[in-house]
Amino acid sequence: MSPRFARLVTQLEDKLSAWRELSERLKEAMDSSVPELFRTSTVGKILHDFYTGLEDMFRTVAEETEEGLPQTDQWHRELLHIMTLEVPGVRPPVIPSELEDELLPYLRFRHLFRNVYGRLDWGRMEGLALRMPDVMGRASKSLESFLSYLRNLAEA
Repeated sequence: MSPRFARLVTQLEDKLSAWRELSERLKEAMDSSVPELFRTSTVGKILHDFYTGLEDMFRTVAEETEEGLPQTDQWHRELLHIMTLEVPGVRPPVIPSELEDELLPYLRFRHLFRNVYGRLDWGRMEGLALRMPDVMGRASKSLESFLSYLRNLAEA
């Protein structure tokens, strides 16, 4: 048994479980009976956490497989791209390349969320919120496949 990969599996399972909880929070926050100010702020935070949680899993993969993080100003964007690539002799892609384009708006929104100081535009957020469950489902499925790969390595 490889303790390194067993540890990585445990870390990713824990992070993935917490990340998936955002889907239920989003359903509650999208309830039309919630006042608009609270809905906008809450959904904004959930969208922020959606990408941040995913990126945290990507960082864990990069650090634990000893690939390391990109060392440029655009490292967030580069990390997302790197997770769509196979690293020969190290790992398969973590997510399919099709998901990269779908995740980019969430990365951009996170930057916006951190810099608008609460002045969020529901019209710009609503599409992201409505697509999030589908994008999350497909990313989650890809992460589960990657975890299966890691479990096999851990048991070898």
